[in-house]
Amino acid sequence: MKYFTYLWKISTWKKKASQSDSPDNMLSYAVSDKFTAAGVGPDCTVFIVTAKEGLLYLGGSIKVSCVTDKTTAAENLGIDVDELMEDEEYILAKEGTVMPFRSDLLVDDSIVKTLEFAKPDGGFVNLKYDSTGKLKGQTLRGVRRLYAGEQQKLLELLKP
Repeated sequence: MKYFTYLWKISTWKKKASQSDSPDNMLSYAVSDKFTAAGVGPDCTVFIVTAKEGLLYLGGSIKVSCVTDKTTAAENLGIDVDELMEDEEYILAKEGTVMPFRSDLLVDDSIVKTLEFAKPDGGFVNLKYDSTGKLKGQTLRGVRRLYAGEQQKLLELLKP
């Protein structure tokens, strides 16, 4: 099983957070054009994150059922295809694993500084910080694969 982080833009994060009292607040899918290229597939887990003011927030995770196109995603989700974004790939959550989105779950910096991400050529890399000690949001861009065992740090934070 593989584990990834997927960085949401602040605007996407705020939009999802504004739906906190609605059924749309569940993490049933995510959209990107980079899932397949990053190696995301069935049974992978994708942690939804954002970086705001040098801090990392964890919105939840999606246990992937499949990576699919917009039309198939709309059919599976019971959503009008025109309501979905134009990106090429959708990950859909496995039945029974959908969780609510949490906009305010701050990941303690002591955890963030130890997170390790797999490098394509082997080994791992940590996240980057600027000269003032704040997390660089760019360091999380796109879909990043967590190094073996690192998912436990994030899964622990999501426990009820």
